[in-house]
Amino acid sequence: MEPSSLLLACGREHLLSMDFQRLLQ
Repeated sequence: MEPSSLLLACGREHLLSMDFQRLLQ
């Protein structure tokens, strides 16, 4: 796996978790 794709995956997961936390509030 390329570092760039791994970074993209981490960024997407971070955004998803932020959206999820916003929904919970």
